Amino acid sequence: MGEYDGATAKAVLSLQAHPDDAEFLCAGTLSLLHEKGWEVHIATMTPGDCGSAEYGREEISRIRRAEAAESVRILDGRYHCLECDDVFILYDKLTLRKAIRLLRIIQPTLVFAPSPSDYMIDHEITSKIAQTACFACGMPNIETEGTEPFEPVPYLYYVDALEGKDKFGSRIEPGIRVDISAVIETKEKMLCCHESQRSWLMTHHGMDAYVLSMKRFSEQRGNEISRPYAEGFRQHLGHGYPQDNLLKSILGDLVHERKEYRPMARKQSILAPDWWDYTTLDDEILNDAARLTPEDMLSLSREGFTVIFYDTFEDFYLAEALEYIHAWRQATADNPVGICGPIGPTEQLPLVARLVNELKVNLQDAHFWGMDEWYLDGREVEETHPLSFARADMELCFNRIHTSLKMPVENIHFPKADTSEYIQSWEGVRCAVMQGGQGDIKHWAFNDPVRREGKYADRPPSPEEYRQLTTRVVELHPVTVMQNARTSGGGVVTGVPMRAITVGPVQT
Repeated sequence: MGEYDGATAKAVLSLQAHPDDAEFLCAGTLSLLHEKGWEVHIATMTPGDCGSAEYGREEISRIRRAEAAESVRILDGRYHCLECDDVFILYDKLTLRKAIRLLRIIQPTLVFAPSPSDYMIDHEITSKIAQTACFACGMPNIETEGTEPFEPVPYLYYVDALEGKDKFGSRIEPGIRVDISAVIETKEKMLCCHESQRSWLMTHHGMDAYVLSMKRFSEQRGNEISRPYAEGFRQHLGHGYPQDNLLKSILGDLVHERKEYRPMARKQSILAPDWWDYTTLDDEILNDAARLTPEDMLSLSREGFTVIFYDTFEDFYLAEALEYIHAWRQATADNPVGICGPIGPTEQLPLVARLVNELKVNLQDAHFWGMDEWYLDGREVEETHPLSFARADMELCFNRIHTSLKMPVENIHFPKADTSEYIQSWEGVRCAVMQGGQGDIKHWAFNDPVRREGKYADRPPSPEEYRQLTTRVVELHPVTVMQNARTSGGGVVTGVPMRAITVGPVQT
């Protein structure tokens, strides 16, 4: 299919299962299109005849048709109902002909349909009906009363599933998010037209916050693109459908596309099949990384990021120790400064203590944050635990510093199961250096890859989600457990806790 040239009829159709579905999931985008001069149509498969605990089917259908018509009139649009029954929407010849006929009457360039996977079968069947109607509306051998076939195949976008998850509870990731912040009041006004549905949900689902729930989900999608409110979509890109993103062409910078919008499926880990890790990446990426030479890595240096090679381990450990000294020397009473350091390696820690003593660096206003601590039986391990990170820092470094130069105990911060005090310790103190060795699983601190379950069953956390992580208790990847058993646990895998408390990107 060719790209949209702006000359085609500017009509958009939202074909959903029930009245108020469009208002919840795409009314903001419909409002933006209306502002661009598009003709707006909202159609539902049913009039919502089962959506009441108070009225009979005929009466609630009459009420809800009127509410839907009132809502779309806010956008100078038209409402259509295909008069199917709630819960009994069928993918059959009669229903498909109704949908095809509607598309031939409206001749939309753009169609919004329900998510193919959702909590309710009515939504899923409507999604299939919309897909078929878009593809079949140009077939001359399908006859519909009083209409003629039309081409080309409309652009088809699926709206979010309710709460952004499929029927298995897994997160559905929209490839497209539309910033609707400027029209959220219009979206709310349209939803408020459905007063009968609001009352029904309060009675049937105990859902008192009708508008609030819509705004909460719109806020969630907005947060994912650093905007107040957004709506999510996925574009149908099967054979015969338009391949360019029409919403982006029309709405410009209000449309945010994920770089992995047309993703390839990630393969299973060869290290731990129930987890995400770097072995799930495409082989080409892994092979490119393996081919990097020392010269290639040095060439990665750029402003704000310098690659340095050290000829010996001794040089490397000394360089790490000097980072502590340079950071702490900047600290004053008015400008406290600290460093966040790992356990692994530990060879630099005695050097830090020796340099402080030899150079007489007073640590009265300096701070230190430990990156991690083990978590066992519902709390952080005691310093007496043989693997305790706090114990290693104190024994290898801080307890070796002369009393007159020592850092105040309250300036030494180790993460605990109750993370509030640790998180608060970052406020008002500048962290000059964040040291971190990369573990075998390619983590920094204990920010390990996660299990393939729940909302991450089909994809790992996005960079945006990662950057929002704070200090927290985490489950460790099996490779991390084995690495720590090898390096500090005497080879006893069963002696290494499976969970830890780790500093998050928010703090650093």
